[in-house]
Amino acid sequence: MFSLNDVNVQNHTYIEMFLESMVAERCASKNTLESYRIDLEQMLKFFYDKNIDIAQSQYNDIVSYIEHLNNKKFSDSSIARKISSIKQLFIFLLSEGIRRDNPATLLSLPKKINSLPKSLSEKNITILLDVAQKDISAEGMRNSAMLEMLYATGMRISELVTLKVEALKYNKHINHIENSMFIKGKGGKERMVILGEEIIHKLIKYLDLRTVFLQKLKKQSNWLFPSLDKNGCVRHITRQRFGQILKQLAIKSNIDPTTLSPHKIRHSFATHMLQYGANIRVIQELMGHSSINSTQIYTKICSKMAKNAMKQHPLANNIDYNKIDHDD
Repeated sequence: MFSLNDVNVQNHTYIEMFLESMVAERCASKNTLESYRIDLEQMLKFFYDKNIDIAQSQYNDIVSYIEHLNNKKFSDSSIARKISSIKQLFIFLLSEGIRRDNPATLLSLPKKINSLPKSLSEKNITILLDVAQKDISAEGMRNSAMLEMLYATGMRISELVTLKVEALKYNKHINHIENSMFIKGKGGKERMVILGEEIIHKLIKYLDLRTVFLQKLKKQSNWLFPSLDKNGCVRHITRQRFGQILKQLAIKSNIDPTTLSPHKIRHSFATHMLQYGANIRVIQELMGHSSINSTQIYTKICSKMAKNAMKQHPLANNIDYNKIDHDD
């Protein structure tokens, strides 16, 4: 008879085996693995308290866990992601012969709500950029360059923080950065990113301060946006840390910090590009969307904004908005 501790150890072993398979068979990224780990370890804690062995668990055990998540007020999107992780785990356990059945087969995902991605107004983006560039320290210049680069390119925050200096095609002898660069996005897919003149000038200034910063630390680093970890080692700045920096900038800018995140800066890039007439296929390429469907959501945002703007028109009272197709 297994003890509670034996069951817990064995359950963790199954999770590690699953994560190893994700690396070997699907070349899963570090961020993807971390998401799976967090989701599945939350289930393990629940199973541990109930003395449930994953290899012997039943459909009702998993349903109890999902009900537990609902009681904890997790969002539908979070629960959907966790159910997806659970399904993948049990598919793996079945394929490895650890189980003879898959109790997660009948699990259904919460009904997806097609909410529109939130973006910031151009005014608030401008305020953030102005406040950020007032800090002329090496760290302040780094933060300012990251914010402007995020908004100017529409990159994912995970793509931005893991950039290396050589990606910029920087010629320090003539103090020049080319106006395009190649980055690796989701699934290791490479795409081109366009750099405007303003962000190029800011990056050139930042690179000088970056060199001084590393020299003072007597450190070397290939990361474009380096940061010291708690052990004094130079790493790239993390997504989480930059998210905290954005919240701090929001407070200084008198903007509600709950409305701001790196992903909302990316959404703002796409929304504003579309408002200024950019072709949706171009936006798709710049953002690294594999499907045009992911990009078309921004047309709904612009349509909604246009309708709201029309309500301010002097003849707005003559417009029957019930006859206008609603996308939201």
